[in-house]
Amino acid sequence: MKNTRLSILLFISILIGLTGCGATQSNNQKQAVEFVEDRMYIMISDLETEYLFSIACKIKNNTNEALGPFYMKYIFHDDRLSNILEREESNIQQDVGLEPYTLEAGEPLICGDSISVELDKTNYDEFYSIIKDKKSIEVQLFHIDAEHIIANYFINEIKPLQYEKKDF
Repeated sequence: MKNTRLSILLFISILIGLTGCGATQSNNQKQAVEFVEDRMYIMISDLETEYLFSIACKIKNNTNEALGPFYMKYIFHDDRLSNILEREESNIQQDVGLEPYTLEAGEPLICGDSISVELDKTNYDEFYSIIKDKKSIEVQLFHIDAEHIIANYFINEIKPLQYEKKDF
């Protein structure tokens, strides 16, 4: 019951934190998949008995046609992070049997994943040193039918659960 409540709280927090237009890619050429940079981050929540390691993502289909079907895959490239999280990658859609995503032209997608971590395995400062300005966490959009990576992005922004609400 506690995990269900935490999952609902996290989902609501991610949705509130990710609403808004966001920034575009830094180059002038529009990418087929836009990773909304100020909406791509890691949140670390101290829940007194454990940490909740959450990945927050917002993407947009910049093409004139549907994109997909695909799923989001999170790759942990840093060995210390993989050891703390007890996995080298995460794919919540595939792990629990959720339907893959398909985005219509111009459609955005807000998604994420959460992993519980025992308190004695790490602390916030260690998470920060592993993630901030490093290429330790990669987000991949993996096309199911074509079996290839559509796009990828390295997240290097880490935020505590308290965040500033942005207008949209």
